[in-house]
Amino acid sequence: MNTNLQHIKNIALISLLITISCKQTEVEPMKEDKSIIEIDQNDYNSCIFKCPLEESATFPGGIEHIATFIKENINLSILNRKYFEGRVFVRFTISETGQISNIKVVKGIEDIVDQEAIRIVKLFPDFEPGKLQGIPVKQQIIIPVYFNI
Repeated sequence: MNTNLQHIKNIALISLLITISCKQTEVEPMKEDKSIIEIDQNDYNSCIFKCPLEESATFPGGIEHIATFIKENINLSILNRKYFEGRVFVRFTISETGQISNIKVVKGIEDIVDQEAIRIVKLFPDFEPGKLQGIPVKQQIIIPVYFNI
């Protein structure tokens, strides 16, 4: 009988501890910040955006024209008539005026193919720049250049 009584006391003690530990605490509501953040054009000039913008930079004629441009400008003689298949990922920055700079291969196939991908990207016409709050901004993008020759 004593063991049953001891068992009941233990259960009561555990229940009491659980009840005490689960006491609800009050959380203070966050104060509303009514300050207005204004961003100047000069703030944007020093940034390169690597995330989606309100309006991303666009290739003239749209993204579907990039593949056509690449096919029309690939120089097969540079590739020495070797067979290459794969994608070269090229990263570059599009300025506030749409000009391309800082071209770099992020993931390549072979040096000769990587250099051809860079050469083609250098030939790209100016893009329509990306915009944030209606202001043209620099944007960094990565595109795959497909080779199947």
